[in-house]
Amino acid sequence: MTVESYTTITRYFTCFIFSFFTYQFITSVFNFSKHNIKSSLWHSLMCLTTALYCFVFAFNTHFFNQNLSDSLLTVFWILAYISYYCYIKAIEAYFNRDIKPLKFSKLYCLFLVSTHFINTLSIIFFKHNFLFVENLNQQTLFARTMHFTVSPNLFSLSLGGFGALVVFYTSYIIWGELKRTGSDERMLQVGIIVSVLCVLNDSILGLEISGALIPLYYLGNAFEAIRLNLHYQTLAYEKINKLEGEVNKLASVAQFSYAAANISHDIKNHLMILKGQFNRLNKKYADDDNILKAQKYIDQISEITKIYSNLFKQNDHLKVTKQNVLQIVNDAIELNIDRIQKAKIDIKLNIPDNLFANCNAIALTLCLVNLIGNAIEEISAKENPWIHINYNQSNHQLEIIDSGKGIPSHIASKIFEVSYSTKKTKGGSGLGLTISKQLIQKSGMDLFLIPNSTNTTFIISLSK
Repeated sequence: MTVESYTTITRYFTCFIFSFFTYQFITSVFNFSKHNIKSSLWHSLMCLTTALYCFVFAFNTHFFNQNLSDSLLTVFWILAYISYYCYIKAIEAYFNRDIKPLKFSKLYCLFLVSTHFINTLSIIFFKHNFLFVENLNQQTLFARTMHFTVSPNLFSLSLGGFGALVVFYTSYIIWGELKRTGSDERMLQVGIIVSVLCVLNDSILGLEISGALIPLYYLGNAFEAIRLNLHYQTLAYEKINKLEGEVNKLASVAQFSYAAANISHDIKNHLMILKGQFNRLNKKYADDDNILKAQKYIDQISEITKIYSNLFKQNDHLKVTKQNVLQIVNDAIELNIDRIQKAKIDIKLNIPDNLFANCNAIALTLCLVNLIGNAIEEISAKENPWIHINYNQSNHQLEIIDSGKGIPSHIASKIFEVSYSTKKTKGGSGLGLTISKQLIQKSGMDLFLIPNSTNTTFIISLSK
């Protein structure tokens, strides 16, 4: 190959790679501006320094003066090791932590950058170059294309040779980290392999075993540049999907709130008539237990309509008073008693008679009714179904346990979300548990699920 052919190939190939990394740099800066993830700056710096490396490379195929051409050899080294340092930091940012075995690699990169920077100052101020020696008989195509009249001395070759070993070591550590974490990153793996091959290529060129090769160090970074930009674009899509999900949830909440307000208004109008009628009956049959019981539930319905109409309002808390927990649990069971008896479900309570908690009685009753109702639906077709409601004194909690086989983690993490339902094929709205959690939290308590438990277990943390 002639010098002219080698120069043409080197110049245009390097200009193409420069354009590629410039584009990746601009894209990465755009991604950073959208995500504002500080660690992504290492990705941007990797693309920028690699682009500058390629620019200096292409620039030096044109001859301006000898001192400039020789000085740019030091610039190559500085930019190459800065970009490799940024590459390591970008990988660590991807794993979201510092990888201890790579600390040595980063320190060595910084050492090489410092050494070449000091050498540059030495040349400028003292006219002494301790890394390169004059070589006027350069015969390799690479040296002649770059117009070099200097070559690395033994010390410089030792630094570069050890630097190549550091790249191999770093590649081994990153590959092992991918295996250990089970990350399926094919592009990163390909980039590691390409980096190793390119360093072998550049080592052969630097040792002047073959001067007809083109330095290809930067190609390993190309895969990482693409992979990381794709990674940040994926984050953008995930954010969009998450926002769409939140919008859908808010729409569901808004629809429910609007419907609840209208329904509550209609129910209140009818309750006013019922209350008037029962007040007259109370005067006539003051000691009738059925009338008293009906009056109790009318009062509760009135309170329920008020609660539902304000359920999703911000900073709206329910009034709490000291209540007998066992009485509330019995009320919730009574509201489900027909279904319990029909399914022949064994109900067991382990709650002290004198257990009191600061709560809203209506909210706690509605929550328990929903939890018991859900349990009935799930276990009624099973053999020997049962529901146990226990008081955990050490944590001041109610445990609602049924004979179901528990709920796996991937469902448990979504079960309280608006519109999420495991019973949509059976007409489930996905609002029951969401409303129950809202009611409980507005009463100063909390409701959560124990995932992967032997039997389905919901927990209500009571207020002290």
